[in-house]
Amino acid sequence: MWRTRDSRWVTGPASRLYAHRLRHGVDAILVGIQTVNKDNPSLTTRLDDARGVDPLRIILDTRLTISENARLLRLDSDSDTIVITGNSIPADKKLRLGKKGVRVLKAAVKDRFIDLDRLMDQLGGLGITSLLIEGGSRVIASAFKAKIVDKIFFYYAPKILGGNDGYPICFGPGAEAMNDCIRVRDIQVHQFENDVMVEGYIANI
Repeated sequence: MWRTRDSRWVTGPASRLYAHRLRHGVDAILVGIQTVNKDNPSLTTRLDDARGVDPLRIILDTRLTISENARLLRLDSDSDTIVITGNSIPADKKLRLGKKGVRVLKAAVKDRFIDLDRLMDQLGGLGITSLLIEGGSRVIASAFKAKIVDKIFFYYAPKILGGNDGYPICFGPGAEAMNDCIRVRDIQVHQFENDVMVEGYIANI
């Protein structure tokens, strides 16, 4: 919720467990710096019935503003953390993060944000073939705009906020006409306790 910053938990335990199974099956997970600042996530895999494999953690942080006390920089994990930045970053902070075992990777910037289309080529060069994008709304919007998304998982919880002051799924202007909307094909619908998850593929890929 935008007004109170209270967003935990929207979905239930069964939905969150499935999300962790998704993390377990991908090479890397990507979020923006706003998600790190607001939620302070660990971005690890936590399974009830097995030892989960942590994905490589990728943070979009154009100006390298990440707190050096962020939880994901202090993990006991077999996987690494990469912070993606632009060109104008503090050299001393990059050095300190490097001493923590964090890799800082420079990437092309477009319209003040990381160019996700070109970033995919860089990540491919690192051997990353599957990437789970967990948001937030600005990163999701940028991913759709860059046309790097081929599959979606949308969760719906049986909760009505009753207002228009929450976070949108995508930040910024959307399509001007229904014919311009992003279409999803090969839909599957799953239910986790009282939550519903829609799985499908982007039609223009």
